[in-house]
Amino acid sequence: MEFIRTQAKLDWNALTLIAVIELERPKNLAVPAELSDPYFESIASLPKILAEHPDKRWNDLVMQGAAACIALARGQREFARVYLDLDVRQGL
Repeated sequence: MEFIRTQAKLDWNALTLIAVIELERPKNLAVPAELSDPYFESIASLPKILAEHPDKRWNDLVMQGAAACIALARGQREFARVYLDLDVRQGL
């Protein structure tokens, strides 16, 4: 999250990586107990980080990753998957 918070421009790669890791997490080993609270707190912090980020001009790829991360932070895994899998042309 610190990478996202400190960059002048939002990086769609970082946002998408976070979303993919979180979407795949239930299929893998559990988050270790000593990392569980910080991990889930980081996911929950994404909407605030994105809202307060100085980069307000998001291209389609940033928007997809950001929307997926926000959905995940709010417990909406299915929406997150849709945001990652579809682009604007497919949604119209």
